[in-house]
Amino acid sequence: MSNQIQSGWRCVVPLASTGSNAREKGWSCLPNFFAELGRASGVDSARVAEWRELLRRAACPEGVEFVASVAGKHSPATLRTRDTAWGISGLANLWSRKRPRQLTVLTPTFGSWDCGAFEQWCETAAVEPHDVASAWIGCEHPWADHWQLDPSSERALTDAGMQWREIAVPDGVKQSPLGDEHKQEDRRWSHAKLYELREGNQRRLLVTSANFSESAWGRWNQDGKLEIGNFELGVAFPVRDAFGGRLGQGEFVRHTCEVDYSRDAEQQIGWLAADWNGKTLQIGCRAQCPLVARIDVTVARAKSIRHHRVEWSNGVPSRAALAWPEAKGDIPVAVTVTTTKGELSTTPIHDTRTSDDGRLLCPDYDEAKLREAADILLEEKYGYARVPDEGDRKGCGNGKRKGAAGGDYAVDAYVDARRRFRCVDNWWNHLQSADENLRKQIVRDGKRLYERWSRTGESAPNLGERVAARIAADELQLRIRRAHESGHQGT
Repeated sequence: MSNQIQSGWRCVVPLASTGSNAREKGWSCLPNFFAELGRASGVDSARVAEWRELLRRAACPEGVEFVASVAGKHSPATLRTRDTAWGISGLANLWSRKRPRQLTVLTPTFGSWDCGAFEQWCETAAVEPHDVASAWIGCEHPWADHWQLDPSSERALTDAGMQWREIAVPDGVKQSPLGDEHKQEDRRWSHAKLYELREGNQRRLLVTSANFSESAWGRWNQDGKLEIGNFELGVAFPVRDAFGGRLGQGEFVRHTCEVDYSRDAEQQIGWLAADWNGKTLQIGCRAQCPLVARIDVTVARAKSIRHHRVEWSNGVPSRAALAWPEAKGDIPVAVTVTTTKGELSTTPIHDTRTSDDGRLLCPDYDEAKLREAADILLEEKYGYARVPDEGDRKGCGNGKRKGAAGGDYAVDAYVDARRRFRCVDNWWNHLQSADENLRKQIVRDGKRLYERWSRTGESAPNLGERVAARIAADELQLRIRRAHESGHQGT
């Protein structure tokens, strides 16, 4: 999804010349999380060991703790150990012995909840349900098209005691919901996941990838194990102030929407990777069911797909190797695997040969094609995209459209002009809000767009596109002149 703004944590720590077990232990669950994530995604254990060695050579900053979720089913014995306390068990370990405790959640997505599930979550998290609050938005908030909370979960959480705190709607034409340092023209929406933990006057902030869902934090199953669906990672650190005090305390109509939770379910093939070193094609795959003992390989410049039998290893992930000598002259570029249930997945093959290992796949390049690709990326940068629900009205043969009289390109021109003018407006908003260091580059971008659209206005095969491009190019030229007159000079 586009136009998101995330939260992050950055810390620079010195490296000692040698590693120590004590320093690695100080990173709490982080070393074991690396190992579990590497095992699940097929990363070579030696590469994981390199990262762990870095942690052995660096001391974790004072007051910093990591909270992680590992997909799978975890026993109470595993969760009692601090460096394998996954999911909600790790969150509970962040509390000290002080009370009262208050937890404020700010996440853009809620999972499916009922009263019992939330109460059980709170019990494991060592916080009372009425001491959990959510920072949420009203129906009129600019983020309402992106934040997700289904009505039934909202009712269940409210009935179970969760408090709701309103994220205010921007007041005025220049205020942004993101903060004072942003302008309303900045259309990015918050995709950050933040948890504020308050004990008396002490506050900690957890910056994490975990939404407020059982898939992220875990749920106790009938076997007495904590079942987690996702890999998540977060870091907690002390703060003087967080976001809780900036939220509204009164009642408000909360934004809710229907949510398709089936999208959160892991696909049959959760991960696939392949590399080729000039001698052997290596494939790793994590799937929920067995894999067919055949792969399909796409070969550069070949007209047909190559089919090969392979033998998959046991374990997770499954692995297979296929002899593929460079001397044959066939360069593999993609591989497709299939499960016994019929699901397919394709991934590009990573070429691990050094640059002097034989011929390159593309020894020559077409400068015109590279320029075309760069121009398309420039258009996308400023939002030259189809307007939602308008569909694709191009490629209709002689230009006649079903239900339209006359067969001219008037409607196509109107639709494309709307897309281009939206791009012009976005470019102009970027220019108006940019600092002096960025304005010259943005003006240069505008000139490139003008030159591209001027060419399109002369040479596009579709009359509607030519008309739209000419009109938009003229408007862009006027805006560029205004930029020069106001001192936004470009080179």
